[in-house]
Amino acid sequence: MSDIHEKNSKAFLQAIEAIQRLRASVTNVFDQLKDGKKMPTDGNTKERAFLSELQAGLMLVTTEFEQFEKQALTLPKWTEVPPLGNTSLLSLDPITDRLSFYHEALEAYKWSDKMREHSNLSALLLSQSISKRSSSVGPHSNKRKRPPITSHAIAPDVVDAITLSIDQHFTDLTIQRIQVSPYVLQVTLSRTFQAIIVLRGLLIERVIVKATHENVTREDGSPDCWTPSKYLVFQKITDHVTATMLHYHYPNSPEIALKQFMNWLRSYNKLFSTPCKRCGKYLQDNLPPTHRDLRKHEPYHESCR
Repeated sequence: MSDIHEKNSKAFLQAIEAIQRLRASVTNVFDQLKDGKKMPTDGNTKERAFLSELQAGLMLVTTEFEQFEKQALTLPKWTEVPPLGNTSLLSLDPITDRLSFYHEALEAYKWSDKMREHSNLSALLLSQSISKRSSSVGPHSNKRKRPPITSHAIAPDVVDAITLSIDQHFTDLTIQRIQVSPYVLQVTLSRTFQAIIVLRGLLIERVIVKATHENVTREDGSPDCWTPSKYLVFQKITDHVTATMLHYHYPNSPEIALKQFMNWLRSYNKLFSTPCKRCGKYLQDNLPPTHRDLRKHEPYHESCR
């Protein structure tokens, strides 16, 4: 490709040189016609000399013009003419600051034509080689469709029935609904702490843990789901509970996930009276073991887990 560009550049340079020689010969002829007869001889000799020089100049013009025509035949031909429309009239404007706009428009037309050609070729290739993993559409499709997830769109009365069964199953948990839209539960674990759980259907969206004597509602009576506890121990437990909430995220079995999460939450029942499973201490950095294992629900300090 570089050799072709170099060859074309040389051809254009030679054509420009041929034009310059042609213009010089034509200018010389016009200078001779302008100066007229200057030889200090008789009239016949002066006229013959003038005609001889003029003839020689015209012959040189003819020769240079033939050379230019030969050189023009070697130039690469422009076969593709973009549909410029009225934009092509900008090339006739003699004002130099508007000529750049014409060249920019020409390049834009070239680029759009190439892009259209490549996109058509890509569409043709993609239609000929369809991926096997793509979902087939039509009446004869044999691909099994995944059932839609509806665990986020469950009626509040159904959620009430499920939470009531969980409340009756775990005697150390007290579950109370404090808002319907969004569905908010207040879960009290004996006298240890209380948790505010925000549900979307049966999916847990947010959990915040506070002390039993802290307020969980605002002045207007709406649940306060964002203000953290003023105690560091419950802030740490909120972080662990949030991570565990993501672990028990089963969109296809939301009822089982909610029960398992509540069962894990019960492991904090003896928060201040159970030592760490690894170091055996009740307190570390003035905090009890705030982490609970996901399998055996064993207590650990944050640095001992």
